[in-house]
Amino acid sequence: MGRLGEWQAVLSRITQAIANHKKAHDQFVAQLTPMLLEVSGDLKADELDLKIDTTKIEALSKATKDSITSVDAALANQDPSGLNKRREAAEAAVAEIKSKLGEKQRLFVLFKEQVARWERAKEELVGSKEKSQSIEWFKAEIESLGALPAKLAELRASRMELAKKVLEQIVKTVEEYRRLYEPVQEFVKSAAQMDMHLPLDFDVRIEEPNFQEQFSPRINRQSRGSFSGVDDSNQLMRGLLKEVNFGDVDSTLKFLDTIDDMLHFDRRESGGGRETKIADQLRRGGEPQDIFDYLFGMSYLAPRYSLTFDQQEISQLSPGERGLLLLVFYLLVDKDDIPIIIDQPEENLDNQTIFKVLVKCIKAAKQRRQVIMVTHNPNLAVVCDAEQIICATCDKATNTFNYISGGIESPLIKAKVVEILEGTEPAFKNRKRKYGL
Repeated sequence: MGRLGEWQAVLSRITQAIANHKKAHDQFVAQLTPMLLEVSGDLKADELDLKIDTTKIEALSKATKDSITSVDAALANQDPSGLNKRREAAEAAVAEIKSKLGEKQRLFVLFKEQVARWERAKEELVGSKEKSQSIEWFKAEIESLGALPAKLAELRASRMELAKKVLEQIVKTVEEYRRLYEPVQEFVKSAAQMDMHLPLDFDVRIEEPNFQEQFSPRINRQSRGSFSGVDDSNQLMRGLLKEVNFGDVDSTLKFLDTIDDMLHFDRRESGGGRETKIADQLRRGGEPQDIFDYLFGMSYLAPRYSLTFDQQEISQLSPGERGLLLLVFYLLVDKDDIPIIIDQPEENLDNQTIFKVLVKCIKAAKQRRQVIMVTHNPNLAVVCDAEQIICATCDKATNTFNYISGGIESPLIKAKVVEILEGTEPAFKNRKRKYGL
């Protein structure tokens, strides 16, 4: 009877689910109709056919109901041959037999019945590991609690290993940057060897630009714990970030372990190492997994490379300094041997820089490629030992250009150099007299 009742309940739910599905289909057809009419008047939603055959389900449901009705009728039958009358007759017979027993026999039978009930109650109470709220289930739960500290330690060690692998990949990325920019590093070394006043420095590092800004909003700093108090927690985090070296694996892992420990224990002097709940340390709505994913995922770390000139990023340099660096890279780092054309490389540069840096770079580049320059500075035309100087003049009356060329040894070219680049011979001699040379 109990099994039939369960089947009837399941069949009822199935029938209701089918009815709900058909209702949802009818709503879908109603929503689809106006959209189809917008496309074409020939399209009709009722052409969509949903077939639901519930014949077998209805037959099974009817058979189940008939069986239940039959069982109910048998139970309700009051005929002498019915179940109720037969049960009453059996109970009366047992009572009559018990009444004929002696006192000791009656008590013994009663005892056996009580023992049987106690055994059944005991079996129900003891249960098994799979039966919820039974003694064996509670024993299994208690036993599993004893294994939790070891399991927790194992999971923490595994998490730290995974964090180590993530960090090692970041370090590998940094090493790859170093390998790719090795020519730049070699150039920085070569510039020093050439006795240039070129304070270049190339650096690749792991930076943490915003850990504190991302971490602090996740923490409930009104709760008792290591990060309690806005000012105190900010000062604490600044100290931790100052101590850690994110380029070193061990230092970074120690930093992660310290933050993890401070989330579990109150490490303030007033806290005394009291254990704290992670959920209490987080802002409302925050999940422990989110904070640990952020902390050990290390998305806040990023490889960064920079080229600095006199301890300043290139983006912060003056136009003249940026132009000088660009020229230096074209002349020394670029290993091509094709000719290079430069228009007024001395622009925005002081004479000292031109002499100590640019001239040396041009003379070094001349060893492997042809350098063609347009310049008004004698230091570049003369001091760089130009093999060929071309002087161009324009006749504005006829709009024609005239050119003369030759080496610096040519008297005509030398005269043009003095006239155009030095501002004529008297001006050149006047400067010489003024300088006391």
